[in-house]
Amino acid sequence: MDAVTMDLESTTGTESPYVMLSRATSLAGVYILRPFKQKVIQRRPSQDVREEFRRMDMLYHQTIMRHGTVAEAAEAQRYLLDSFSAQALPDLDETVEESKGDDARQLRHMQRMNSRLIAEASPQRDQLPPSTSPNTRRRTRIVRLPMMEVDSDSASPSKKRALPEGGPESVAKRRHRERIKRRYFR
Repeated sequence: MDAVTMDLESTTGTESPYVMLSRATSLAGVYILRPFKQKVIQRRPSQDVREEFRRMDMLYHQTIMRHGTVAEAAEAQRYLLDSFSAQALPDLDETVEESKGDDARQLRHMQRMNSRLIAEASPQRDQLPPSTSPNTRRRTRIVRLPMMEVDSDSASPSKKRALPEGGPESVAKRRHRERIKRRYFR
């Protein structure tokens, strides 16, 4: 069509004006009598769209936790703990694969290690007043766990290391934690 005259205020949605515009061969022949009503343009997104945006936001921050720097991972975990509760997760069951025992244990271990790294990156978290949010209270409790000290001598494999207090078990625990840090927080 060479000329299209539209009254957008009389339409109930955005689909019919789109079809009308797609029929025009050039913009020179398009005439709009009245613009859209504001409520047609600014309506609330559907529940499915809102859930998808929440899921994408959660996945974005989980990706940063897994592949970002230590500071980025700490910030992403803080955001996830503050923004998403455990009640939000059952809505997303279809996106999570069937969990096996090892996956759950590995996830708990990664969360503990990440919480410890957060505590190392921001020691001022202990001075914050307790929050009313159960997620924040849980995080504060995790942050207050005793941190393991890492000697600067342990970084060089050529030097002989003296066993710290607690014997070989402490050395094994420290090596395990260092391995986990290297594996998950590059």
